[in-house]
Amino acid sequence: MHRRILLSLFIAVALPMLLALLHGRSIAEGPPRASIEADLRSLRAYMIELEMPPAAIYSTQLQQDRVSVAAAVAATQAHIATIDHMQRALLQAVEASGARTLYRLQRIYNGMAVLAAPARVALFERLPGVKAVHPIVSKQPALTSSVPFLGAPALWRGFAGLLPAQGEGVRIAIIDTGIDYLHVDFGGPGTGYAQNNPAVVGDIPGFPGVKVVGGYDFAGDAYNADPHSSSYNPIPMPDADPMDCYGHGTHVAGIAAGFGVTRDLQTYAGPWDDSTHFANLRIGPGVAPLAQLYALKVFGCTGSSDIVDLAIEWAVDPDGNGDFSDRVDVINLSLGSPLGALHDTTAVAADNAAALGVVVVASAGNSGDVRFALGSPSNGDHVLSVAATQHGLVEVGHGPPQPFDRVTGFSSRGPRTGDAALKPDIAAPGAGIVSAASQSGAGAMSLSGTSMAAPHVAGAMALLRQIHPDWSSAELKALAMNTALPLVRSGVALTSTLNAPSLVGAGRIDLTAAARAPAIAYAADAPGRVSLSFGMPEVLDSYQASQRLRVVNQSNLPVTYQLSYVPLTDMPGVTVTVPISTVTVPVAGLTDALVTLFADVTHMARAASAPDSTQPRFDEESGYLLLWPAEATWRAALPHAVHPAEVAAAYRPAERMLEFTVTFTASVPDGSGALYLRTVDGSVLSYTAPLSLTTAFTGTLPLAPLHELLLAKNKLSIELWLDNGAEVLEGTLSTEASILHVPVHAAPRPVSAMRSASSLLAFGEPLTATLFLTGQALYASAPLTAVASQVSVFQLEVQSPNSRPERLPDLALDLYDNADISHVGVATDFPTAANDDPLIFFGIAAHAPWSTPNQVRFDVLIDVDGDGAADFRLFNSSTEGYTSERFFGDSFVSALENLRTRQRTIQKPLNGAPPSAADLRPFASRVMVLPVHVADLALPPGQTVISYTVESYHRSFGDQPEDIIDRTPLRRFDLARPALHVMKEERQVPFLDDRPGAALTPTLDLYSYAVHPGTGILLFHHHNGVEGQVEVVEVNYSWPATLHLPLLMR
Repeated sequence: MHRRILLSLFIAVALPMLLALLHGRSIAEGPPRASIEADLRSLRAYMIELEMPPAAIYSTQLQQDRVSVAAAVAATQAHIATIDHMQRALLQAVEASGARTLYRLQRIYNGMAVLAAPARVALFERLPGVKAVHPIVSKQPALTSSVPFLGAPALWRGFAGLLPAQGEGVRIAIIDTGIDYLHVDFGGPGTGYAQNNPAVVGDIPGFPGVKVVGGYDFAGDAYNADPHSSSYNPIPMPDADPMDCYGHGTHVAGIAAGFGVTRDLQTYAGPWDDSTHFANLRIGPGVAPLAQLYALKVFGCTGSSDIVDLAIEWAVDPDGNGDFSDRVDVINLSLGSPLGALHDTTAVAADNAAALGVVVVASAGNSGDVRFALGSPSNGDHVLSVAATQHGLVEVGHGPPQPFDRVTGFSSRGPRTGDAALKPDIAAPGAGIVSAASQSGAGAMSLSGTSMAAPHVAGAMALLRQIHPDWSSAELKALAMNTALPLVRSGVALTSTLNAPSLVGAGRIDLTAAARAPAIAYAADAPGRVSLSFGMPEVLDSYQASQRLRVVNQSNLPVTYQLSYVPLTDMPGVTVTVPISTVTVPVAGLTDALVTLFADVTHMARAASAPDSTQPRFDEESGYLLLWPAEATWRAALPHAVHPAEVAAAYRPAERMLEFTVTFTASVPDGSGALYLRTVDGSVLSYTAPLSLTTAFTGTLPLAPLHELLLAKNKLSIELWLDNGAEVLEGTLSTEASILHVPVHAAPRPVSAMRSASSLLAFGEPLTATLFLTGQALYASAPLTAVASQVSVFQLEVQSPNSRPERLPDLALDLYDNADISHVGVATDFPTAANDDPLIFFGIAAHAPWSTPNQVRFDVLIDVDGDGAADFRLFNSSTEGYTSERFFGDSFVSALENLRTRQRTIQKPLNGAPPSAADLRPFASRVMVLPVHVADLALPPGQTVISYTVESYHRSFGDQPEDIIDRTPLRRFDLARPALHVMKEERQVPFLDDRPGAALTPTLDLYSYAVHPGTGILLFHHHNGVEGQVEVVEVNYSWPATLHLPLLMR
């Protein structure tokens, strides 16, 4: 399915004038200008983002759901009013903190822009309904800044002995919504739209042209494969003219390889090098300005597409003769489907295209910081999956402004579903990117999304393909990842947290570093993947696994590297080691080195989620394996009018020690000095004791693991303090050597091995029995960690065999067992009169584990009035998506829909308890619990019997009624008289600690037991390995020889 593009639009306004307008006075009526400016200097601009989706997203959803125009307008207006009401409710608290409200947005964004002291941000984040607080960047990056930021002009010019590379002779296929080949950014005339027949080639000049040299329209303008859309039309009407009527593909193409547009609306004719005046251009050149483009149109004028695979096939064999030598060099796929499945045909097709030598680039998706959200086809092993960053300059405490990269809020997080392999692979600018606007002649527009990040990388790969025409696509992918900038942060400040590889992969692409690297490194057993991914192993006692890192020498000299590992997310009890820390690779040769993951459950301490957190923990061990050239030397010039000096340094990764030599190039100062190592923002990392100053003196400075990344990317400065700081000589350490890195990722999980002590529970008189638990609990549940293994208990209702979805073809592989129902159970506290808010708990198990509950949906269809029709639908969802299946997040909940009114409400957190209270392992599990308030079912007076059935769906299979994966038979359940009452008055949830010696004491109701023969006890061992999460204990009652009829009467 085509991914929606999220736009991130921020408006810069003259603050004094805006504040004056907000307070209803002219500027002249306010305080003196100097006073206003002094006040504003102490404040910063922030956007307080609220949780409810903005009206633009809501309205789009209504249109896709075939809501009439009038009804959609009315509903959108009501939605805006709701947002406005929620914002107004927060205004008093926000402004009481001393913040000034700048403006409020309800349509394109749900947020309040404020000026506030930085210390107040934490207060805003604690307010109800606030999703996040973001610093507002006053200037949006565009092609005029993002392309130079990647280092493209250096490659255009040629450097370090390389010939200029501007994309000449390289062909990029833009598989998208087509390209406006008449736009001047692509060498078109900027006119002719009225005369153009979009289904005919040759009626006007422009296609094929000097930039868009070929292509095809596989869809036709009326095509739309989205069944939720009012314009649904799944039948393609192909033609030879790929003119863009959607607008997306033109923008993407301009980023990858547009010529550029001048201020006087003409095609920019060069030069493309360091002298290019980006600021003087209306639209800056694309990353590979002389590459050729192929417009492969797979969308109509709106909606989604099912024909992407066909375009990929065309791209590898344009003339269709079976000879792949005419394939394109690079494919860009700024499209996808969230929570990408490994078996997605487009991901498979993309991988196969890469195997033929095509570099395939795809957007990671715009689903945000949600586990496993990354889409397909970017989840393919050989596909270069691209996350989106925002970049710019930030003021630091001293010195010039410094560049920053931070991940955008919309960029999809990995790892990928299925095997939990690391994705995305790399990152590139994707926020507020200005490029060509379709059917505008010479116009431009700004868009945001990973759709904008991907073509930056596609253009970059075109340049690298030109430099290395004989390299495989896997080698080029490794080159880009090995040399990316792994310093993408969570915020603008250079002290903010570095993002883990599951958000940004290897980091933001860096073309200058890639062009000069003499070698590459990648996972030998999965070369197209590059990263070393260990998946999600289950750890009962300990776990160890090794992978081979392959280093390939692409230069004409032998190379030697020293290896070290830098963790960004460091799990207790988990280590990544390199037994052999030095590798030497001969010319044109390769060498493998083992990288070992070890997990010791006795040290895998796990704390519960934060008290106010609605999202469960997901522990990861991830970071970067660094390859340090043995001959690497860092140098820094320390200018001074009288005592200038030079620093030469070498790094010993094994000891994390920087050896330095300081040489005074003129006179030597008297006295002593000390050396300080700092980050570029001025933070002190380490320093020496006072040293005696001579013409040349030596010493060492220790580095912490994270500081290795700063050293590797020339982001450390060195200071020589003379006379206790009376004078300071300062310079930046830099090296010409290429320090390579490879992402490493693992998500090991401690597990229990619990079970019942007996597979049969016998009841007699009294009608209560005891069932004991035995086995191995989650290691050291207390006090080492707040996480204790849990078991939930239900009356067994359904056991269902592994079956195939009804719509699945007979010969197709059944890959949907994680939505195929295996067991259903029910528990309730309704009979315990002590609880005035009784609940029903539906326990549902599948035949295989899901990576995240967002992949599957279980619907409990409940009939409360006995008329044979469902009145309510209870289903698993999230706070972000319970009102619409198109949205999802990691705050998992049980939600209820009234099928008469269509009103939806959140019932409880998924599994019945918030993550802050209990870790019930929703990820990589095959069991879940859906609670519902009995009161919300509106049972008729005196009615305690409900009927229900459970249906299941898989996101990658579809959410229409015909897409059902499994359905249980109709069942009846009496809340007042369950056959097995498993909940006690002291427990309002059907859970208890899953530990040896724990006891269950269910009570048997003979009437219900007789009416529902075969009843048993269903146990969900939430922390067991997935194979042992579900257990059934049979129940037996020895009926007396003489039975009085009233015993069975109600």
